[in-house]
Amino acid sequence: MKYLSKKIIAITVVVVVLVMPALSNAQFGGVVYDPTNYANALLRYNQLVQQLSQLRQTYQQVLNQYNVALQMSQNLTNMPARYRATFTQWRTFTANDLYGNTNAWVSAANGSGAQTAAPAYQQATIPLLSYSQTDLNAINPADAENLKSAYPSLELAEGANVSALTTVGNVRADAVTVQQQISNLEQD
Repeated sequence: MKYLSKKIIAITVVVVVLVMPALSNAQFGGVVYDPTNYANALLRYNQLVQQLSQLRQTYQQVLNQYNVALQMSQNLTNMPARYRATFTQWRTFTANDLYGNTNAWVSAANGSGAQTAAPAYQQATIPLLSYSQTDLNAINPADAENLKSAYPSLELAEGANVSALTTVGNVRADAVTVQQQISNLEQD
């Protein structure tokens, strides 16, 4: 009996060993198809493809930004010659002053200050005289009206002359400063 039970045990072990490879084939190198795992793998693959596409776009955008920054960091060739500006070099205005009434006007034209232009102009020119009502009544009425119309034109011309003298004086006075600022800009 002992022998028979050993024989039964041996046959049982042999049968189990022979049947076992058929049952456990996937665990030892066979392929097991799992539809859920396969669907998850496809989903992950599609996500990776999208991430790769996004990564390529981001890389191209960063590369473009880098190229623009690199281009902007480079100096322009021949920049000082291209943008150099020379301001007009003013020569000092001069005029004879035989009777002592043009020096102030010349000084105002050369930039002595805006406050000096009007008095200098008045000193260097013949002042406009006003007509009294008696003078206007003494002449032909049509001539009096013409005189009243012409007089404002002369006053406006005087104002324009004083304004022009002031402007020229200011430009001349500021010329050195403007030239220095242009030079600073060129150096920067």
